[in-house]
Amino acid sequence: MNKQDKLIKNNYSKYWETAREKIYGFMDYDKNFLELIYKYSEINDKILDVTCGTGDPFIQELIKKGYKNIYGSDIAYNLLFKSKRNFSQAKYIQSNIQNFGFKNNSFDLVFCVHSSWYFSDFDAALKNMLNISKKTVIIDLFNYNNKNKKKTYYWHKFYGSKIHRFIDNLRHFYHKRYDRIVWNFSVEWRAANVKNIIEFLENQTIEFEFMTTDFKKIEDINKLNLYVRIILIIKK
Repeated sequence: MNKQDKLIKNNYSKYWETAREKIYGFMDYDKNFLELIYKYSEINDKILDVTCGTGDPFIQELIKKGYKNIYGSDIAYNLLFKSKRNFSQAKYIQSNIQNFGFKNNSFDLVFCVHSSWYFSDFDAALKNMLNISKKTVIIDLFNYNNKNKKKTYYWHKFYGSKIHRFIDNLRHFYHKRYDRIVWNFSVEWRAANVKNIIEFLENQTIEFEFMTTDFKKIEDINKLNLYVRIILIIKK
């Protein structure tokens, strides 16, 4: 396991034990992303939430909707433990999607939201998601382009240091400020090379489309450079 993955598993995951409920909540973006999942799946489909975290809100909402075959995976045991405790109807796997051990076509739909920029190897993660999905993969990502020139946003060596622990002690009083500070003492954010993704998918003759973060289809892929963050839908 490389340094990035270790930081996420052992340190950064502690932030996400409470961040969703205390800072972010159930955002409009999440609600619209769920609508995409509903659109491309059926109630009895086997669905995998990659990097599911605490299960809030995606596993929670899928259960409410009546989905029966929900799986959650995450690199961090502490997050899976909380999700399993709160949403026991789902099944859970502690795993790194970059070297996932499931057989091909194990799930009808695989999705990843709010997380792809933490992958130390995005290409490996995407290929694994494609392999284990029978029908559909939905993932949001940062787009490496002229408006977003850095492949890596940050490298913060102080995560887990005395400085960070001091900041962590303040988080219950200054959530919004902590939310900003934590990026500065945590892990890398990595933008994906969308040009390479398109080339790979076209070579595999796989159908795909991109959407903006307000969930409008990007009709002209030559205009992808206009967007920093986009959603990729792959239909096998």
